[in-house]
Amino acid sequence: MENNDYYEPTIKTSRVDEITKEQALKLLDTITKDRNNLKNEKQQLISFLKSEIATKNEILDKKQKYDNNYYIICGERSECHRILDFVNKGGKDE
Repeated sequence: MENNDYYEPTIKTSRVDEITKEQALKLLDTITKDRNNLKNEKQQLISFLKSEIATKNEILDKKQKYDNNYYIICGERSECHRILDFVNKGGKDE
């Protein structure tokens, strides 16, 4: 008998497990729910960052430029802007 060890891995990797229509629909439903959850979380993050930026702007309006906290808050606000830009670009750097 001929030795078919050479072809066996190819045969094994080319096989596709069959799933039922119910399993496929359940998987699709899970993927859709996960995608919607991610969209909601992204929107929550955007809202949080916008709120933080607005809060920092209000604080900066009341502070004097020579106050050490003024520069710390400016840095925090800049960082919030940077993260917000990153999220709005879909998580891609330029």
